[in-house]
This record gives sequence, structure tokens and C-alpha cells, in this order.
Amino acid sequence: MGSQKRDDKFIGFIGKKLKELRREKGVSQIEVYIDTNINVKRIEAGTQNISVSTLRALCLYYGIPLEEFFKGQ
Repeated sequence: MGSQKRDDKFIGFIGKKLKELRREKGVSQIEVYIDTNINVKRIEAGTQNISVSTLRALCLYYGIPLEEFFKGQ
């Protein structure tokens, strides 16, 4: 079985986009954690590679479909 590939530029894009969505919703990182049990600090900083399931959960929380999240990428 091969090793997992890591695309730091793409991970950074995801983190930046999630940070924008959080700010648009007007919630803090702590509020996101309380509401979702997901710590977004390292995700938003682009240092943590997240799963598709985690991304889906955050998109549902922010009220945006996955298709919309990746639009323009």
C-alpha cells in the first residue's frame, strides 16, 4: 500500500476557505468546536490534512454544499 500524498497548497486553500466561511458566519473557533466537536485551528492554519468526512461536516455547519466549496478551484 502506498503512502498518502500531501498537497500543502491545496490544504492551505481548504484552510483559508474554511476560515472565510467561519468569519462570514460570525463564529469563533471555540464556537465551531462546541457546535461540531471539530477543532479547526490547525485546519485553518493549513497544517492539518482533514478527511472528506470532516470537510463535509464543516460545510454542513456553514450551510454550503461541497460542490460550492470547491467552485473556482
